[in-house]
Amino acid sequence: MSARSVWVSMPVFIAIVITSRDSDAQIPEDPLAPVRCVRLATDRNLSTQSALELCAGAASDAPALCFAMAHDRGDLTEGEGVMLCQQATSTRPVECYDDLDRTTLFSDYTIVEYCAPSCGYNYPTEGSDPGCVRAALERYQISEQQALTLCQGSTSAAPATCLDAGESETQLSDNQLIDLCAPVNYLACQQSAGGY
Repeated sequence: MSARSVWVSMPVFIAIVITSRDSDAQIPEDPLAPVRCVRLATDRNLSTQSALELCAGAASDAPALCFAMAHDRGDLTEGEGVMLCQQATSTRPVECYDDLDRTTLFSDYTIVEYCAPSCGYNYPTEGSDPGCVRAALERYQISEQQALTLCQGSTSAAPATCLDAGESETQLSDNQLIDLCAPVNYLACQQSAGGY
């Protein structure tokens, strides 16, 4: 192994170790969090089985708080509430749901699927940004499904901005631009699950 290859490999290894430590530090481990979550969820008349599904591996009681907000809406089924809030670290999934429910004609299930926390490389992301879908639908002639695919896992309207730049600066098709501009964490998730 040459000195050059050792030099190139070392910074990459160090960066990975630092990133791993930072990721671990973001979510403090609380061994009682799942228990508190289940108690809060069952206090809201959630069935035991659904409460276990909602709170499995919870880092805080946020999934139960999210579910309580979703339940108070009155228009979501128990299953939709669990799906929306499972792995939540805040009430952001319900806020996303409220936003898209007010501003789009998507079905409840489509909104729940979009706003629910989605998988990332090593941890869930906290839902998706509703402003991204609105921006994509207002600015471009793409289908609702394409807008959802473009924005799933986004934390801002950046994917829609990327699509805009791609349309004016490249000859790529809408589908190619969606693949290019969709958040990396979401695409990695979908590819590991067998595509989308």
